[in-house]
Amino acid sequence: VDEYIANCAREFGIPRLVSVGRGPDGCPAVTLSHPAGFTAVVSLHGAAVTRWARPPSGAAAELGEYNELLALRSEGEAQAGGPAPAAAPPLDGVSPLPGGVTLAFPQVGPGGGAGPSSVSGGGSFPTVPADGFLRHLHWSLYATGAASAGEDGPGAPDPAPSVCLVARDTAATRAVWPHRFEAVYTVSLMLADDWVPP
Repeated sequence: VDEYIANCAREFGIPRLVSVGRGPDGCPAVTLSHPAGFTAVVSLHGAAVTRWARPPSGAAAELGEYNELLALRSEGEAQAGGPAPAAAPPLDGVSPLPGGVTLAFPQVGPGGGAGPSSVSGGGSFPTVPADGFLRHLHWSLYATGAASAGEDGPGAPDPAPSVCLVARDTAATRAVWPHRFEAVYTVSLMLADDWVPP
């Protein structure tokens, strides 16, 4: 995994804007860093956005603490809309990440019947897992970018660092959903038109 991360960092990294490292589950992840201080982290496991943070302001700025806008669910926290706390899946690089911004495809909601909770192992799966299988797949880095990278200062265009990921059908996904597919997902970190720095 370390060699894969190093190769991705060399091929897709953009100084000060896009870097590749390990995410909260130990899997490869892309960090988008906006010059205005915003950050976002996208895991290649499930293409989950696991972090989105605003730059610190006020007392938090003195401590360097970011204003987190997303969170991963930890064990014992209730799922959104759930009646009781549910244990979060382990951060094991196989189970879908708990929380953040995740994708659901080809269905939203509970899967049908019993079966393994992951399609990443390549086994046979009798039903589509809850919220589909994109959250279980490893996504490939397809591209990274930044508008006008290298221009700084007042009036410079918003660099909007971005990452584009791709996932394709596998034998395991076709065993539960007999269709070929290619999913393309782009995450960009850009400023709102009315944003004023602290």
